[in-house]
Amino acid sequence: MNFNNNNIAIDGYAATGKSTLALALSLDLKMKFLNTGKMYRLVAIFNLRNNYTEEELEKNLRKLKFTYKNNKVDIKNFIYDQLELQSQEISELSSQLSKLKFVRDYLTKIQRKILKKGGFIVEGRDIGTVVIPNAKIKFFLTVSDEEGAKRRFKEMEENHNNLKYQEILQKIKDRNKEDKTRIIAPLIPAKDAIKIDTTNKNYNEVFNLIKNKILEINKNV
Repeated sequence: MNFNNNNIAIDGYAATGKSTLALALSLDLKMKFLNTGKMYRLVAIFNLRNNYTEEELEKNLRKLKFTYKNNKVDIKNFIYDQLELQSQEISELSSQLSKLKFVRDYLTKIQRKILKKGGFIVEGRDIGTVVIPNAKIKFFLTVSDEEGAKRRFKEMEENHNNLKYQEILQKIKDRNKEDKTRIIAPLIPAKDAIKIDTTNKNYNEVFNLIKNKILEINKNV
């Protein structure tokens, strides 16, 4: 199913499960998947390892050659592990770097190039408003800060992270506030996005709700 080669955008708050949902939906609907948040995290790892200043990062950013294969976006010859990628330090740094115009411009350009042929389910924070505003189907997921913190705390426990619930709650509040108030590509729903509050819904409920909406809309495209 390629929906006439159109793309589907899934934006939303931290800890709404966007990445997991988007990947699962892409596999179920036989579409491709692009995790744009991972691209910012990879840039954050690159920046942290090199301890670049903002000026040095701008100079060296274009050396990164992004690749896309089998639903995975990576950087050529760049080694990392999932614990590093999902660490709180990288999460916070990626949020800070996402405010920089040259970072967003470069990654947006790459994302649009990957998405050019269509048939993708894409997750992020500015997909429906900036990256592909012409997407025929757009979703915007929200969750209360408290519920989001509970979900993230559970993830952190599984990864043997020692962060406390209150610390995670504050970090999620800060992240959402920063993303919503940044000048460049703020975290806001597109005017035609379908808004879904995931606070009182489990994973399967959200998955089925989004899938059914996609199938319903596709009938009328």
